[in-house]
Amino acid sequence: MAGAPAPPTLEVTGEDSIRVRYTLPKGSTHAVVRMRKVGDPSWKVIDASTGKLDEAGTAHTARQQCQCAGLDREEQYEAIVKAKNK
Repeated sequence: MAGAPAPPTLEVTGEDSIRVRYTLPKGSTHAVVRMRKVGDPSWKVIDASTGKLDEAGTAHTARQQCQCAGLDREEQYEAIVKAKNK
């Protein structure tokens, strides 16, 4: 049985974008990556097809990173990753 992913790291990659890097446990097939502004009570999903925050987006295949665009450059963000297994 696979464990939980380690906490992700965030890297600013442009005016309005952040790269989220993470390591998935062995056997993981997909990852759901959620992000929010620090202090905001609600999480949004980084949609795998658009790379933008959404209420319910599609999961990423078992890559080790994803990109999120359309963010407010004046805000700080945090992310969490949930691994999906067969």
